Amino acid sequence: MRRTLSHLVKKAAHERPARPPTLVRFDGTATDAWLTISSPRDDGAPLLLLVGRSTGVELRAPLAEDPRGWRAHVTDGDLAVFEGETIDLYLALDDGAATRRRIAGGVDLAPFAAEGQPRRWYTTVEGNASVRRRRAAEVIAESGSFEVDHYLGEVARSLIAGIPEGMDPIEHYVAKGAAEGLDPSPMFDTTYYQPMNPTVRRNPLAHYCEYGWQALRNPSPEFDTWWYWSKHLDPGGDSVNPLAHYRETGARQGLSTRPDPSPSRRLGIGHRFPEGRDVRRVCLFAGYDPQGVVDDYVVAYVRELARHADVYYLADGEMPDPELARLAEHTEGAWAEPHGEYDFGSYSRLIDRVG
Repeated sequence: MRRTLSHLVKKAAHERPARPPTLVRFDGTATDAWLTISSPRDDGAPLLLLVGRSTGVELRAPLAEDPRGWRAHVTDGDLAVFEGETIDLYLALDDGAATRRRIAGGVDLAPFAAEGQPRRWYTTVEGNASVRRRRAAEVIAESGSFEVDHYLGEVARSLIAGIPEGMDPIEHYVAKGAAEGLDPSPMFDTTYYQPMNPTVRRNPLAHYCEYGWQALRNPSPEFDTWWYWSKHLDPGGDSVNPLAHYRETGARQGLSTRPDPSPSRRLGIGHRFPEGRDVRRVCLFAGYDPQGVVDDYVVAYVRELARHADVYYLADGEMPDPELARLAEHTEGAWAEPHGEYDFGSYSRLIDRVG
């Protein structure tokens, strides 16, 4: 009887499922992580296997021995191949998929979900370790670029029935508002951003807050990202979202969001002469020839210009009167004067002469 019980205990111990590899320590940040994974060493030297949940894309990372099992280094750059999909973690031997084992989450990963970082390490409902990209609503909420009162006004003026009770306005914008063309702030124009960035498939404001502003995309015609960044922030730094800064500080301080219109646009269509009045234009022509010669092509050029304007010519250098006389028929005045200030010097002197 004792031998039978002993045999049954040994059999049960032998058939007991092996404890899964477990993430027992997480150091660093979400974008530069050091993972410590506990696992028996008698299975051989494993690899850390990261697998895209949707595409099946695999990335293998080497493991170093650690007193508690194995240690791996994973950066956000390593994970770029997965783009936006969720990534599951496995421990695997280098001899086929049959040896891979899912890594359990044995440490609280919530403290490492820092704002602004593009990915979240988390434990699934099954208790396994995974990495996911930040959801669009998380990106927007953490950016500080969403103006709730403005969005509620957009909803009220639209044909949408309204935001369901208890639903966060940001979640509503992500789920429905953006598709309806509603704007999350006065300086973010949803219907402007989408056609200006046709390859973007993510929520437009989330894309701007995560990538767009660093790529100098403009959120609306009223907000020039590079202008605001270079004018009011440190153009050498990339830690402050210009749109978020404007909402938090710039609007209150009255900071400009784009360059002023050009003077010609500020003045409207400009002066209009009375109908039937002959209008003449002035053309200042700066010339130069090292031999002091007015070439035939210059004469032809000035003759054509004279059909449209009163031409005044000044050459930088010595030029005999007979050469200047070749231009007399086509100009209001032609001179030569050595000044060594290139074309700008000739223009300046012509202005003084013409008045």
